[in-house]
Amino acid sequence: MKNNRLILKTARTALLTALILVLSLQLFGCGGTSVSEQSFDFTVTENGLPKGWEINSYENEYECSTANGVITLSSEIADDLRATIEVSVSPNTKYILRGYIKTDNVQDGRGASLSIDNYSVDKSCVYSTGILGSNDWQEVELTFETIKKQDTIVVALRLGGYSEASSGSVSFRDVSLVQDDSSDQYYQPLNPWSSSTNDSDSDTVDAETLKAFFAVINWAAVIAAVVLIAGVLANRRRIMKLNLSDSRYKLGIAIVIVAGLIIRFLLVAKYKGHDTDMNCWIAWGNMIASGNISTFYVGTWYDYPPAYMLVLGLLSAIVNFFGINTSSAFGLFCYNIPPILGDIGCMVLLMKAAQKRGLPKSYVLTLGALVFLNPAAMFLSGAWCQIDCILTFFLVLSFILINQNRRIPAALVYATAVLFKWQALMFGPILAVYYIVTIYKSRNVMRDIWLTVAGVASALALIFVVSLPFKGTQSLFWIVEKFIAAQGSYDYASVEAYNFIALCGGNWPTASADEFILGISYKAFGVFSIAIAIIAGSVAMISTRRNQVLSIKTPISREGLLFLTSAFVMSWIFTFGHYMHERYIFPVLFMLLFAYVYCKDWRLLLLSMLFTITCFANEMTAMYVVSDAAADVVRGGREHSDMIRFWSAVETAVEIYFAYVMIKLVAKPAEMIQGGETNGKSMAKGR
Repeated sequence: MKNNRLILKTARTALLTALILVLSLQLFGCGGTSVSEQSFDFTVTENGLPKGWEINSYENEYECSTANGVITLSSEIADDLRATIEVSVSPNTKYILRGYIKTDNVQDGRGASLSIDNYSVDKSCVYSTGILGSNDWQEVELTFETIKKQDTIVVALRLGGYSEASSGSVSFRDVSLVQDDSSDQYYQPLNPWSSSTNDSDSDTVDAETLKAFFAVINWAAVIAAVVLIAGVLANRRRIMKLNLSDSRYKLGIAIVIVAGLIIRFLLVAKYKGHDTDMNCWIAWGNMIASGNISTFYVGTWYDYPPAYMLVLGLLSAIVNFFGINTSSAFGLFCYNIPPILGDIGCMVLLMKAAQKRGLPKSYVLTLGALVFLNPAAMFLSGAWCQIDCILTFFLVLSFILINQNRRIPAALVYATAVLFKWQALMFGPILAVYYIVTIYKSRNVMRDIWLTVAGVASALALIFVVSLPFKGTQSLFWIVEKFIAAQGSYDYASVEAYNFIALCGGNWPTASADEFILGISYKAFGVFSIAIAIIAGSVAMISTRRNQVLSIKTPISREGLLFLTSAFVMSWIFTFGHYMHERYIFPVLFMLLFAYVYCKDWRLLLLSMLFTITCFANEMTAMYVVSDAAADVVRGGREHSDMIRFWSAVETAVEIYFAYVMIKLVAKPAEMIQGGETNGKSMAKGR
């Protein structure tokens, strides 16, 4: 009997202890089980914060207060300031996080928002629409969906965001989390931002293996060089003699496109795009798709102009409508569609140009394959998911149009290139020179002058119209102000670009402050080099154009002049200029192919292949050294430094050879052999 009473007493004590423990956990907001609805209590405070909540800040110069069920966060400087609490949830479940937000002079970045900040847990993060300025209380909702095995989330009341810092003051009240099964709205999936499956990847691969991978990159580049130079260049005459029927020609085109698509899809599945870029594409696309256009650029500068933001918004709207998982290979591949279309567009334009020049179908097909199966292009639009091929497409299309003296359409297409990537402006000076020199000795000078002025006005008008929806509270010409302010945002001599500056130790030093040589900064040397490139390109263009007007034989055809001089100027700027990134030379690869088609000089084909190899190696290395597993182990190490020196030396040597070829082509026009290649080597004997 005594034992029974002891057992009963023990059971009551255990039950009471468990009840107290559960209530304590609930009160402090720690752990607990998943609930269908949870309201967060801001009345019980401890050290100025509701119990169970924490403050996270990058700048640590903030103020936080809690009173009358309201929590207020303030920062006079731009910050990503968050009040956070960990909550248990159910996997594969839809939720609504809602609350009221009041803002006071919130500026820059994302603004005030409700957020699920799981980046420290599983690398996922979503936001509600950001609120800027001063606003009275307004209800805000964030709809999201947990994924498989996701049983914990971090609720964040937020001022700013990752890479989207904000300043000002924001207050939150009546915040709650509710499980919701409605199907009439979009729920953002809590997918990881990073392509890595977990943070321990670097622990599962030893450092020596990560370092040794540089040998794989080198061998990949060497194999590409053998295939391109030994396989294509050395056998170009044999390829010319092949007699393809229309059916075989069309079959060949289909094989090239299908093979290129398959390879790109496999690259997407393997690499899942560049972590930072893919996270930006998806996040920016969702912001635009949600209607957050007028405030997108307000107070913040994103790296890309408005046109591609609209494309990303459309892609995100389509992906969200069909409920495609953006962490899957197919979901990521959807964001690769625009750059892949850019590759196909370049291939089509080059093949049409080759057909008009009377090249055999076998050679036209080979040139198309050199574009769509180009290793640098496949890695860029497949593994990396970058859009330099879109930039290249609009540039070469504008060059073709100006060659046809369609000045207004050419200007509009060039403006489109600028609206996709600011790097298009690097081609502006040489394009302007070409506009001018082609007016000389024109049959209708006044008409061409009027068309040039109208073309410039049309280009500016297009840029203004496309950027207008993004204006918001900014000035009418906000895009010009943002572009000027953005010029110093990457103040580095070279950003993982294999060029002369990197060869001399300029990978990542500050361009404006660090000394390059004899007290000259990297930036001063770069500005001087850019000026030399533009002057040299202009002289080559004017000299060649003069010979053409005077009917002097020249190896540079009228159609090939703009492609060749633009390729030379851009490659020189990439090699000796500052602020260069690894991809900025990419348009040169295809422009040289167009110049080869129009000028029929085998050295231009060789230069395209050589730059392809250096660009391909550069892309692979640049993406590898920023990967989660390799960044801390190999970046800046001996293997990385050796790779930079070797390929930078190769790229610099190729550019010097390009300068030699340009001098030969411009200074000795008498070497031209009509209907064939220069230096007496006929491309199509008897043509």
